Amino acid sequence: FAARYLPFSILRNHSVLLDPIVGSVALGRSPPAVGTHDGTAFWLQRGRNDQLVSKYPLVVPLVVAPLYLPAVQYLDGIGWDPQVADKVARIMEKFCASMITATSVALLYLLLRRRSDVRTAALLSLVFAFGTTAWVISSQALWMHGMAQLLIIATMWLITGPRTSTRIAIAGFLCALIAANRPPDAILAAALGLWGLRWAGKQWARFVIAGAVPVFLTLAYNLGVVGHVAGAYALNVHPSDFNDNTLEGIAGLLFSPTRGLFVFSPFLLFVPFFLARVIRGSEARGLTLALCAAVVAQVIGYAMVDWRQGIAWGPRWLTDIVPLLVWMLPPIVASLSRNGRTLFAAACVVSITIQAIGAFWYTGAIDTAVLTTKADDRMRPLALWRT
Repeated sequence: FAARYLPFSILRNHSVLLDPIVGSVALGRSPPAVGTHDGTAFWLQRGRNDQLVSKYPLVVPLVVAPLYLPAVQYLDGIGWDPQVADKVARIMEKFCASMITATSVALLYLLLRRRSDVRTAALLSLVFAFGTTAWVISSQALWMHGMAQLLIIATMWLITGPRTSTRIAIAGFLCALIAANRPPDAILAAALGLWGLRWAGKQWARFVIAGAVPVFLTLAYNLGVVGHVAGAYALNVHPSDFNDNTLEGIAGLLFSPTRGLFVFSPFLLFVPFFLARVIRGSEARGLTLALCAAVVAQVIGYAMVDWRQGIAWGPRWLTDIVPLLVWMLPPIVASLSRNGRTLFAAACVVSITIQAIGAFWYTGAIDTAVLTTKADDRMRPLALWRT
């Protein structure tokens, strides 16, 4: 919600604080009282000097703010009627989220063309667009996941292509921006960064210096505005945010009937089953191994906290690793037999069907139960497999 309304405040009030727009951002809930971090509008936190800040990083609203300029001019012309402004904000959120995701799909196609033919690249790009959470999460609202996917794909496109001074600097900047956009993705950024340093060669300093820019700006905001080096995430931590059974968390993230990555996008199962073919036949073997290690580390990290992820259709937290898994598929698809390709195509159709259900008929009923039981400080299942 902060990302939905903050671009208006950035353009009108020239501020990243939420105090000027708290009435809109709180959406009828109570913001945290002065001197506390507890409020029913949990996406708001009290920062330094008790100023209201977003619980989440600012990369998304800052990047999309220029797209809000026509909306601001329109609302200036009609006098900022609250009901109209809220409707425009919702339209802009959906429009910007869709643009981010569409750009991600286009860049992914260009990335896949470097290791597959036109037909395979187009197929995998379309399956990424409509058979994963790129559709039902990234393109639906201004979650951080859509921007994360765009930054990850753009960084990979740069560090797997020709090496120039400009590309090295942009790659370093975008790689660091991945972590600034969503701190848990620092693991993925580290893997890409290590390969990026190797790719940059003698110009590695340019890569590092460019990456230091978003790191410095993020730290400046966290320390100067939020008041904590780790950002607003660290201001309000509850015991219910953690899970004491890591293996259960891993199983839930991958195979839960309401959150399992391989349940909602079964075509991705071909990656772990045929990973040896990816590593053996890949020219970028080092990058593949680094990304595999990062994916495993991130899954384990998420398994140690409340992996149920709040309100969303499918594996929201694993949305950011999906482009990496899709990037690993071309050598697998090329090596499949005729029956194997038929099975893969069937898995793609099932994935798209599942995501279509979420896009058009998701109600959030089960996820609401998660939020109402979270205060119990116990992990309760969302659903169980039954025969």
